Amino acid sequence: MPLDQHGYYGIITHDLRAPFAALFGLSELLARGAAELAPDQVVEYASLVHRTADDGHKLLEDLLDWSCLQLGHMDYSPVSFDIEDLVQSNLRRFAPLAASKKVELRTESRHDLSVHADSRMIDTVLRNLISNAIKFTPAGGSVVLETQHVNGTIELAVRDTGIGISDAQLKDLFTLGTQLVRQGTEGEAGTGLGLYLCQELIDRNGGKLTVESVVGRGSTFRLSLAPGRPTPG
Repeated sequence: MPLDQHGYYGIITHDLRAPFAALFGLSELLARGAAELAPDQVVEYASLVHRTADDGHKLLEDLLDWSCLQLGHMDYSPVSFDIEDLVQSNLRRFAPLAASKKVELRTESRHDLSVHADSRMIDTVLRNLISNAIKFTPAGGSVVLETQHVNGTIELAVRDTGIGISDAQLKDLFTLGTQLVRQGTEGEAGTGLGLYLCQELIDRNGGKLTVESVVGRGSTFRLSLAPGRPTPG
């Protein structure tokens, strides 16, 4: 059911307050006490500032995309493209984050799987799924991207060896306003808005998004899309 204006702005203000409050607190602590802190403490607090800023930036990206969807300002422009192109660009994007958490990030994708969809929307979905997988996977774990043909569709799976999702959380995972706020394995923020956005974007592309998870063993998110159209000529 579409949200009214009050519900819409309530979600935005609620979700944006947390990272900014943390940034103000941490930056004030550094500004006032850096000269008295030990070098390792400065590094620790600076890392927290960077992580919080990154969380806030990702949340803002999701909010802006969600706003465009709600207001009807996000154009749907499907084209046929090789899904591996998006896989590789996101591997490059998230390689530093995965390395900083000591999480292996790799692909088992093929180079000849064309899908017909809006590439920008699918890129947003993939960005969210990979980010979440890394967020909820502890050091020494792995995140694997895999593509394949499945029953006339192209399926892209994001598999992780993270903390998993309980049955109670799975039930409302893609329902806005009902998600349980979960922190990542290193305290990263999470609101659930990204997964709701993913569901809306996949619906817009006529695809399907599903998840399988076992607590303590990891999760697999699968998105299915129509195959690409043959190139004329």
